Amino acid sequence: MRDSGALHCPRCGDVLAERGDGRLECLTGRMPIGEALEAQLRACYVERSRRPVDGSLQDWVGGDWFCPGCGSMLNEFTPGDLRCPVCGEGFAEFIPALSVLPHAGGSPTRT
Repeated sequence: MRDSGALHCPRCGDVLAERGDGRLECLTGRMPIGEALEAQLRACYVERSRRPVDGSLQDWVGGDWFCPGCGSMLNEFTPGDLRCPVCGEGFAEFIPALSVLPHAGGSPTRT
C-alpha cells in the first residue's frame, strides 16, 4: 500500500525518517540519504514528475532491493533490470549511488 509522500529505504523497505536537520535517513540501516538523491527519488516515486531512467546495468545486481515509492521488493528478471512488481517502475539508475552507501542491515520493521 502506497504511503502518500513517504519514501521507503531502497535497501530494506522501511519508511525513511526525517532527521532534525531535515535530511532523510533509514533508521534500521543507519543510512542517511543525501539531498540530491532524495530529490531524484521523490521526483520519480512520489511526485511522479519524471520516470526513472529505463535500462539495465551490465551484470546481475543481486541482493534485496525495495521500491522507494511503495516499499515492495524489486524483481530482477534480467541482469541489472530491477523493477517494482506494484508500480512497474525501473530502479537501475539509482543502484550506483545507493550501492556505495553503508546500510547496517537488519530486518524491515513494517508488516
